[in-house]
Amino acid sequence: MTNTDTIAQAIRTDYREIVELTGQTDIPVLWIRESENTSRYQRSEVDAALILLSCQDARLNPQSNQKTLGSAERKAAVRIGNQERHLIRIG
Repeated sequence: MTNTDTIAQAIRTDYREIVELTGQTDIPVLWIRESENTSRYQRSEVDAALILLSCQDARLNPQSNQKTLGSAERKAAVRIGNQERHLIRIG
């Protein structure tokens, strides 16, 4: 298992836990980046894992109302193509 696979699995675990706690299915990427399981990795490593997941069963979406984003949410976004993605949904 590669480091990217390990991080992707940690993201899946965090996502499931957050969904169970909040009932939300669109989770801010910020929450994933700040989680205990992923915060120890470099940003580029987490980005690679998020992109890997987006090629599988995850959707990375921009926040539809950009005005509601704070600086932390903007900074946490993963860039895919020319678009910042702020939310993740798996499944």
